[in-house]
Amino acid sequence: MSDNGDIDRTVTFYPGEEEYRSSFSSDESVVSAVVEAVAAVKDVDPLEIGQLNSVVDPESLDSLFNGTGTGSQELVVKFVFEGFLVTVDFSEEMIRLQPDMDTGSL
Repeated sequence: MSDNGDIDRTVTFYPGEEEYRSSFSSDESVVSAVVEAVAAVKDVDPLEIGQLNSVVDPESLDSLFNGTGTGSQELVVKFVFEGFLVTVDFSEEMIRLQPDMDTGSL
């Protein structure tokens, strides 16, 4: 088990849906929450995983949640990152991580 520093991201596995879930709040960066959730599932330091900006624009993702984007309350964003299909549900303030079967890795 690796040392994840001071990151205290709670991630719960739901076997019926075969997904991990982690909540986030309006006072934090959605980008940081996604990176921390993926790192927690992989049991690595967040600095050891790939750059989120290789698959999504981090500033745009954060702006969708902090109210500067349009329709942020009913928005769901999906993308593949680090072997997971990542779903960010802004209305539920929830991040869902499902192993991406196309990449075959975690």
